[in-house]
Amino acid sequence: MSAGGYTSLFDDQAAAYSQFRPTYPQDLYDLVLEYAQLPQQQVCLDIATGQGQAAVELAKRFERVVAIEPNAKQLQHAVPAENITYREGSAEASGMPDASVDLVASAQACHWFELEPFWEEVRRILLPGGAFAVWGYDLVQVPGNAAATQVLWRMENVTLGPYWSDRRKLVSGHYRDCLPKDGMFADVKHVELGSPLSLTMQQIVGWVSTWSSYSTYKRHHPDGPDPLPAFQQELATALIGAQEDSSIKLNFPIFIILGKKLAK
Repeated sequence: MSAGGYTSLFDDQAAAYSQFRPTYPQDLYDLVLEYAQLPQQQVCLDIATGQGQAAVELAKRFERVVAIEPNAKQLQHAVPAENITYREGSAEASGMPDASVDLVASAQACHWFELEPFWEEVRRILLPGGAFAVWGYDLVQVPGNAAATQVLWRMENVTLGPYWSDRRKLVSGHYRDCLPKDGMFADVKHVELGSPLSLTMQQIVGWVSTWSSYSTYKRHHPDGPDPLPAFQQELATALIGAQEDSSIKLNFPIFIILGKKLAK
């Protein structure tokens, strides 16, 4: 599948996306801005915003956020804010003017981009002295519970393993193969950030239902069986005594690519 063909993978889960996709910790945004040391925080571009999970937080830190997303169904569920402008747009052709953006951000989407034109676009639209932050996350783990972690691993890699796009390997590699070419930007860093996350069992199952591999599985097996009930039962068995609404402590592994455009 080409990067341009990925958007339809999220049509079926658009309504569930904002309900079940995890939000990112405040530590992540603090880390980005501490690294960037921006001379001003006027305009942020959030690329592949989905339903605005990151855009809403970025809007608390910037005067204006432009949030672009290629999937119109996702934008129908976007979280509104006075200083966020949502519109359709792509990572490779954002529609922003040259040298007009203080920070370019993108959350859990870089693996879908055509990387060379994407990085060229980032360099074109950043102001001198501007920065970018591109991040993603890998499969959560259940600290102290190897059985529950194994249930999650099997769902991702065995049950739904054949239904992931080839681009999933970029996520498994924590975006190390997404780095821009040497010399395009200054002070490029790859940072790993482990973050605690608490979800209920219902939320974990809902999250799995938003995976692109689950959507592809359902399209290949329109008459079933649905793997989610069996997954939920296995997870409940591993999490002895946990109810649907019990809070489960997880480790949320986040990885970030950071870089800057040299000031003239």
